[in-house]
Amino acid sequence: MKYILFTLVLFCTIQLSAQQPTKWQANRAVSVSEFIAQDLDLTEADKKFVHDVLLTQIVENQTKTKGLTQAEKVEIYKASGAKTRALFVDKYGRKMAAAIMSANTKFRNQAK
Repeated sequence: MKYILFTLVLFCTIQLSAQQPTKWQANRAVSVSEFIAQDLDLTEADKKFVHDVLLTQIVENQTKTKGLTQAEKVEIYKASGAKTRALFVDKYGRKMAAAIMSANTKFRNQAK
């Protein structure tokens, strides 16, 4: 219960401090969350949570990586991925979080 409350407070703080997403960022988050929801048969509430977490990740990654070298970007992406994975683990547990992150990777690979 303590972890869920901590996660919600952290998530709300991130949402309030984040900039408004661009149209591309919003569309990307919708596409990814719909793919994950369909791949894993998520409920609407779970789909919304996944969407919100991924939108936050996309916006933060794009904001933090402007003007950086590729090596610096990789470090930010790793940290962001770990933070996103931790949010999913807190809400769904390790097995489901791994499935969500795997579906996310599957989407990215198909989008290339």
